[in-house]
Amino acid sequence: RDEAVESCFEVLLAGLSDDAADTTAAAGQFLRGCLLQGGSQPQLMLRRLAEWLVRLFKELSPRANRPPMAARLARLDGLLRFLCDASAAASEAQQASVLPGHTVEGLLRPLLDACSLEVGGLQRTLRDERSLASLPGSAVSQAESLVQLFPYGEAEGSASTEVTSTAPQAASQSLGDAQQVSAWLARALGVAAGDERLASQLRCALGRLPAVLGAENLFMAVFDDPGCRWQLRAEAGAGVVEEPFPLRRGADQEPGARELPLVRRRSAAMFAMAAWLEKASADIEAQHLWPAWLARHCVSLALSARSSGTDALRASGAAADELVLHDVCACNLLTASLKALAAAGEPRAVHLQVKRLLVPLLVGLGARSFAISTASRGCLTCLHELLVAEGSLPPAPAAGVPGTAAEVSLLLVEYADYLVGDLCFRLRFEVATA
Repeated sequence: RDEAVESCFEVLLAGLSDDAADTTAAAGQFLRGCLLQGGSQPQLMLRRLAEWLVRLFKELSPRANRPPMAARLARLDGLLRFLCDASAAASEAQQASVLPGHTVEGLLRPLLDACSLEVGGLQRTLRDERSLASLPGSAVSQAESLVQLFPYGEAEGSASTEVTSTAPQAASQSLGDAQQVSAWLARALGVAAGDERLASQLRCALGRLPAVLGAENLFMAVFDDPGCRWQLRAEAGAGVVEEPFPLRRGADQEPGARELPLVRRRSAAMFAMAAWLEKASADIEAQHLWPAWLARHCVSLALSARSSGTDALRASGAAADELVLHDVCACNLLTASLKALAAAGEPRAVHLQVKRLLVPLLVGLGARSFAISTASRGCLTCLHELLVAEGSLPPAPAAGVPGTAAEVSLLLVEYADYLVGDLCFRLRFEVATA
């Protein structure tokens, strides 16, 4: 009997991902009919669907002897599409979500395994120790002579007339940095094996999960994951220690066997959270399901992963390539978090984050790593665009080509007091305690 039930589910899942619209509609209609029946059958069906969701994520492992990856991703996406539709119907009827929240506990490990990133295809890029500021002719190398940190007392508009990019490729760089980072992560994704089309399929499937399981349930599971150890830090004389996490609910959970090492697990978690946040900023109809505090907390988490975690992660035995990829994932998460925060609709939400973002991003811009420098520049460009969109900054000057040098310069001119205040604070307290 169990084998017959499994065979039926195999046929239904194949129908949900079939290319023929009639077959997909018939499979979805049959499953919806089962969920609407009385008695215990709907609960049994939901439990079976939750088990299959976990199973399909497990089958995404590159080590699994399964059908081609495209077919596995299509089956997963078909099931998630059906669950999204069922969740939307339940929401309209003011019912609970289709799958129970505790489904996330069994799903987290195979989900992070599916988001695992490999450094193999990006070794040359990750080992490039040139920063963008050191490359001659680049837009950023011109910024040193363009930025005026103290524009006070000058004629209004005098700074904006000089803040223009002299590099002919600046316009394409402004848009291309974020796309370049996305392409790097797609190439590093183990499931996709360098195929950006498969990486796009996985991102699409990941984006459907919050509608099925609830955004807060998913993010809290990642925040509480004992394998990520988000508060890991290095302390002189004490080695690597872990501070208690303020949102941690999973202290009583057993870590269990972890297939992914610490750095790779955290990179996979940041990749997954960025995919969820990208969906939040793109889906206008579902933005009411996303509390703004999630995006704000992801900003804090990404900054913590970039700044304080490096020494501790290096002490944990991570390779240099993995640390660079980890930092790129943190920049990608930071960009997605800012976009989701802007989409939440709160007034000047992005402006409130600038004070703690500016210095870390400028440090990343000048880092001795081409990948980190590029990711930081893309985040700075995104920050400028969002500040202009919410009215906190004037638009880039019309004269010349408004490239990345102009955008970074405008940020520094507008927020020079933040920058100087942060530097003075560091000189006063960090140097005194060193």
